[in-house]
Amino acid sequence: MDRKLLKLILFFSIFILRFGGQFSIFNKPARASWYCEPVYGGGERCWGTGEILIDKTVKNPETDKYVDNLGVNDPKFAPGQEVSYRLEIKNNGQGTFSKVTVKDIFPSYLDFSWGPLGWNSGTRTLQFDVYDLKAGESRKFEVMAKVFDKERLPADKNLICVVNNASVEADGKTDSDQTQICFEKKVLGVKVLPPTGVNIWTLSLGLLVTTILGAKLAFAQRKAL
Repeated sequence: MDRKLLKLILFFSIFILRFGGQFSIFNKPARASWYCEPVYGGGERCWGTGEILIDKTVKNPETDKYVDNLGVNDPKFAPGQEVSYRLEIKNNGQGTFSKVTVKDIFPSYLDFSWGPLGWNSGTRTLQFDVYDLKAGESRKFEVMAKVFDKERLPADKNLICVVNNASVEADGKTDSDQTQICFEKKVLGVKVLPPTGVNIWTLSLGLLVTTILGAKLAFAQRKAL
């Protein structure tokens, strides 16, 4: 192998190993302003170290556990299926926030079903306020969305992945988080029906039995005469 080519491959390998994880938009940032704590049952929950924080998660439709993201290799949603999100707002500062504004921007192909009051269908944004959030306090809010029906999804796409963005603001301090999900239009298999009509082997066997019985009856009648 050419020595220059070998050096180039080695350089890109080291670059990917060193910096590759920083380019994924679907992972919690691996930087000093975030810390993670283990969660009972496996996994971890990550928080930033800013004063006001938001953590957005989605419920896995198979395990019923809330996770950061559901990618192409994870369980997927179907057209018309409901999607359960959770927004957790945390005051990581020293004082009380009298008012915290939360915004949850919905992506394409998802409708708002229910949650805190404040849905705007024109901007496809859920906005609501949280009051008197004390130091160290966190509050959770459930938001239910619904995947578009199959007829409203792109006809040329079977698998669709979207990203839901949420943000929080209090006294000029901000934070944001995002969650990915995927849904697919399942292609129904063609059911093979049993063959119609008379089976040739069944018909042949029936005729054979009828012929034998007929011959025995005729022989018995002749013997009786």
